Amino acid sequence: MKRWVTNSETDQWVIFADKRLKNLRGTRLLSDHLLKFKSIIDDCSSNSPYLHRPRSINYEGPKIVVPQRAMMNVFGFNSIPWYASVDVYFITDSHDDVTKLKSVLALLNSRLYYFWFYYQGKRKGEALELYQKPLSETPILEPPPSTRTRLVSAVDQILAAKRQNPGADTTALEEEIDRLVYALYGLTPDEVKLVEESVRA
Repeated sequence: MKRWVTNSETDQWVIFADKRLKNLRGTRLLSDHLLKFKSIIDDCSSNSPYLHRPRSINYEGPKIVVPQRAMMNVFGFNSIPWYASVDVYFITDSHDDVTKLKSVLALLNSRLYYFWFYYQGKRKGEALELYQKPLSETPILEPPPSTRTRLVSAVDQILAAKRQNPGADTTALEEEIDRLVYALYGLTPDEVKLVEESVRA
C-alpha cells in the first residue's frame, strides 16, 4: 500500500469461507486442508493466523485503504479484490460511487488534511495514527460538481502515472489538488501559508 495506489498482484492468498462455501465444489479438499491445522484452529486461546472471522467489508469493489500508522497521510485506491489484515482500514461507499471515493481520496491525501490529522488526530511521535478514530471524525466537505470533476481528473492522472511507474513524479497534480482543497474550505492566503509551512517543517 502506497500513497494513492496499492499493489495489484500478490503471492499470498486467503481462504474466504462463509456459509456459501458448503455449496461449492472442492469443499472436501478445503476441509482436508484445514484439518491439518485443527489443533491451531480449535485452540481458542491462540491468536491463530489461520482462522479469522471476516468483517463485513466490500473487499471486492472500489475502496480507499489506509494503514493504521504512517508518517504522512497515506491513502490508496483500488477497485480489485484486495484483502488486508486488521491494521488496515477500508473506506467504501454504499453505492460503490467511484467518483465520490476519488474526490474523498483527493481530500484525504491533501496537505490540508495532513495538517488536520497531525494536529487534531492521534500521533505516536511524528507518525500519524490513522485508527477508526480519528478517521470517523474527519470532516469531509462535499465539493461542488465543478470542483469534484477537477479533483477526480487530477486523481485519475495520478493513479494512471503511479500504476505505470510507482516512482512517477506527480507533484504538480498534487499541488493542484491542494489548491482546490484550500479554495473548497475557503482558506485565506495566511492560512494557506500556515498549512504549507507546517507541512514542510
